[in-house]
Amino acid sequence: MHRRSTFVVAALVVLLAGALAAAVVTSSGHADAQAAAPANPALQERADHFLAVVNSSYQALRTVSHEAEWAAATDVTPAHDAAAAAAGKALAAFSGDPVVITQAKELLAQAGELDPLTVRQLRRVLLNAAEGPMTNPPLVAARIDAETAQASTLNSFPFELAGRLTDGNRHYVALHMPAE
Repeated sequence: MHRRSTFVVAALVVLLAGALAAAVVTSSGHADAQAAAPANPALQERADHFLAVVNSSYQALRTVSHEAEWAAATDVTPAHDAAAAAAGKALAAFSGDPVVITQAKELLAQAGELDPLTVRQLRRVLLNAAEGPMTNPPLVAARIDAETAQASTLNSFPFELAGRLTDGNRHYVALHMPAE
């Protein structure tokens, strides 16, 4: 179980490093959607670069987290639960990182000089950071562990139909689908 958790964390670190290395300062392509150019092109470019790094890293980490959660939901084992918890903690460590929060707040302090889509994206970065603020890592870890334990209990519930054990899908089908 411990080796699997270590592997998942290592894979998340590699994904994050790759996403950071792949981030390139480019226009995000959303300038076409607005009528006027941003008031401060240098600030807009800085915000676009920041969002490119944050978005690519977040998407990679969120994908790994969802896959681990799916594995834990469909095959309830301590190893899958540990992997889901590790993936959730890695996602929280990135999205709730104080540097990410500080940068987003600094850019939002000049929201009037950024295009509206960028402002919305920066607000979403802060919303995602609020989910797991690493200003208090023990609290975030405890919340993720509690959510993982709760999901494990829910996903391992023994369904019964007519006195026989079944899974939730077969139970639903038996109750709601017409017989063929």
